[in-house]
Amino acid sequence: MPSEVGQLIGAAQDLGIDVLGLMAVGPTNEDPIETRSTFRALRALVNEHGLRQCSMGMTGDLEIAVEEGSTMVRVGSALFGNRPSLPR
Repeated sequence: MPSEVGQLIGAAQDLGIDVLGLMAVGPTNEDPIETRSTFRALRALVNEHGLRQCSMGMTGDLEIAVEEGSTMVRVGSALFGNRPSLPR
């Protein structure tokens, strides 16, 4: 929950972990409005807690992530292709 991020960061810092940023994967429903809202909320949390990194966005939602302030994107599918489906 967003309201618990500060407590989580504090607990990590108490353990000597230097929290540099936050990461999120956008919704899988491919709704650009919901994706933008999710990324905007993450960026607000990063700013609120004075963090430097905001990792969000993958190949399919790269443009929205960059527009919303991502500092790190994951574009493996664009570079290496889609992963094969695993048998169920």
